[in-house]
Amino acid sequence: MLRVTSLGKSFGAFDAVRDVTIEAAEGELVTLLGPSGCGKSTTLRCIAGLEPPTSGEITMGGECIFSDRKGVNIPPERRRIGMVFQSYALWPHMTVLENVAYPLRQQKLSATDRQKRALNALELVGLAGASASSPGMLSGGQQQRIALARALASECRILLFDEPLSNLDVRLREQLRNEIRDIQKRLGITAVYVTHDQSEALAISDRIVVMDKGRIVQIGPPEALYARPKTRFAASFLGNVNLLEMTEIGTAVSDPGWLRLSGEDGEEKRAPIGDHASGAAAGNRVQLGVRCELIKLMAPGEDVFVGDNRWEGTIRASIFLGDCIEYEIATPRGTVLKAKVPPYVRFKAGQAVVASVAPQDCFIIRD
Repeated sequence: MLRVTSLGKSFGAFDAVRDVTIEAAEGELVTLLGPSGCGKSTTLRCIAGLEPPTSGEITMGGECIFSDRKGVNIPPERRRIGMVFQSYALWPHMTVLENVAYPLRQQKLSATDRQKRALNALELVGLAGASASSPGMLSGGQQQRIALARALASECRILLFDEPLSNLDVRLREQLRNEIRDIQKRLGITAVYVTHDQSEALAISDRIVVMDKGRIVQIGPPEALYARPKTRFAASFLGNVNLLEMTEIGTAVSDPGWLRLSGEDGEEKRAPIGDHASGAAAGNRVQLGVRCELIKLMAPGEDVFVGDNRWEGTIRASIFLGDCIEYEIATPRGTVLKAKVPPYVRFKAGQAVVASVAPQDCFIIRD
């Protein structure tokens, strides 16, 4: 449905977007994820036609809407794109219904058809009963639903979301992201979603595009990116992770799919070799990635899961977070691991513990 090829956008000598290539299939929701200034919103604005790219090509449904080589740049109003902004962008002097119906004037629809489409869109977002209200009388979540209804009413080919939930509180953010995903799936509409929130990206996406400094770092389904990131940046940006220095010993004799590693404690660790088979060699220095929430903590002498990677240490600090407790564990050699465990797993500062994690839940970073 959407194809962006070798997209570049420069502001003077600054390259905000460099050689970005992404695709979104029919009915797919693709999220651009990264820190502020990584180029994700600029990429979205180029797709919408709000920023003219410096280079590259954008096609939608097989139609070229931008190409520097071909000299094509279709204006935004002819791209049939619906866009939902962070700031809602509603007109305070208009009613909810008038806000949703206003962009339909450009399509030269009759007043009756405009009202029908607008009411249908408001019905989709659960605000049909507020059609005569002023947007200023409604909550932030309701105002963002109005903005979504306005985008849907235009019967666009693709929906673009630019940090749409950033102004909302945590509970409302979770509720509205689920509603957006539900509507997008029910309508089968293609969507590109921009956020810096990793949990939002993991919850809402079919695929995630991790960006940094104007470039794509990694693309993949949420589960794959979380379980097997390829760089330190991707690993750290998608969840809480321990990156531990290790030395390769070699592959397991009984199963070459496993990489044997030696850490500072001298105990052997294992991890799936995955895509790193060609680079594996004894003596290489790598990092073992261990997700904080996948670590199990227990007192010494308790049964440790057979075959787990394990570390002995003492509790250095703890933070109670309600649904979990985050512990810092200091090993005898000075390494500090972070673990997030259920709130009923209680330890005191200075208490000896064993941290363990299943080898299949670990990953290798070579950059």
